[in-house]
Amino acid sequence: MRILTQADLPYPTSKNINSAAAMIGSFAAIRDMGQLPKALNQYKPNILVLEEKYVDGVVQAYRNQNNAKVICFQSYPQFINTDEVAKKHNVSSSRRFSHHTKADIAIHIDADIPKPNLDTLNFKEDVEKTDISVFCDDEKDVFFTKFLCDNYRVKAYGAVKIDSPRYLGQISQIEKYEILNKSKASVTFSALDAQDSVLLGSCPVSYSKDDLFSRSFNNIITLTDCLDNVNDENAFKSMQEDMAKIMNAYKEDNNVSSAIEIFKQLGFNKQATQLDEIMKEMLS
Repeated sequence: MRILTQADLPYPTSKNINSAAAMIGSFAAIRDMGQLPKALNQYKPNILVLEEKYVDGVVQAYRNQNNAKVICFQSYPQFINTDEVAKKHNVSSSRRFSHHTKADIAIHIDADIPKPNLDTLNFKEDVEKTDISVFCDDEKDVFFTKFLCDNYRVKAYGAVKIDSPRYLGQISQIEKYEILNKSKASVTFSALDAQDSVLLGSCPVSYSKDDLFSRSFNNIITLTDCLDNVNDENAFKSMQEDMAKIMNAYKEDNNVSSAIEIFKQLGFNKQATQLDEIMKEMLS
């Protein structure tokens, strides 16, 4: 199976497809879309992954002549959140795919949300977890991070410098994995950080309007409640039980299972089965 993808697509599902292709087949990325016809003739892909604007007559002709499959990403203006996007376009928030006259699968980018990345499990270590870590990479999160640094024994990291001795500087993604491995809890402001926390066994305390993870907060009062639970033995045990349930859900719904679903829908059942075996090994 060969996949040709438009380079640097920022969408979660495109990244999932590329990662899966690297496991079981091959993929190539094209940066100069003016060279797409040449790339089609030379690479002979089975699957094309493109933004909708590039699904033109040339792509349609190649698709029809070679029985190739096309995945396109669509955008719609002025959406507030993924639930509204899904409702307005009759797309389930958990199933972001729809039919399209020029593509086999069309994915609405406003409803395309990140999935837990099982590759993170490669960095999991069996070490003692004692720290409470905070990751601040946006100015809007400084207020909460500063409050934590002033009132709790936390270790703060991130792109935004915090005026506190508890701020330990910027870190790489690999360093973040190492920190999560040593953290019994982690205060996060993004879904990706919260997902990585669960995968590495660190209870996430996440900024959110909804209770998506073990505990969530959206103001100082709820943040204080969360940290009090972390520091209370019985309450923290309950958090760990919640995290175990979330991890079980991740085993069914993750970046690899997302690719499996797509390959099955496109008729690449052999590749989907190969991916399923790989996923089981990653989770074992």
